[in-house]
Amino acid sequence: MVFDEPCGDDVSGLLFMSYRVHYPRHPERLGVQQLQPIPRPMLFIAGTKDPWSGPEVLKRVVQELGDRATLFLVEDASHRLKVKAVPYSKTLRKVVDRIEPWVSANERVNIDLESL
Repeated sequence: MVFDEPCGDDVSGLLFMSYRVHYPRHPERLGVQQLQPIPRPMLFIAGTKDPWSGPEVLKRVVQELGDRATLFLVEDASHRLKVKAVPYSKTLRKVVDRIEPWVSANERVNIDLESL
């Protein structure tokens, strides 16, 4: 989605699931410059084994974005948030359990996560 302005009034937060923060095996080539002007809360969710969202690089990006950015790392998860030997539904439930309070804290978003 492309916006003419950093965020419209109807946007209360942005959720980034497995956001490609850098190119595979090239953490120096970041794709995050477009995040700086966003004034809304941002939640980043990524697997610790995601080759496009290296946890250390993502931690640094979130730290640079300041209080408006939050990070949740799914231990041993791939780019698709899959964890070997763990049912996908269990991993996704863990992710939803992190999204729900974040959405509640940003009340302008009105989503019934149970209906998803």
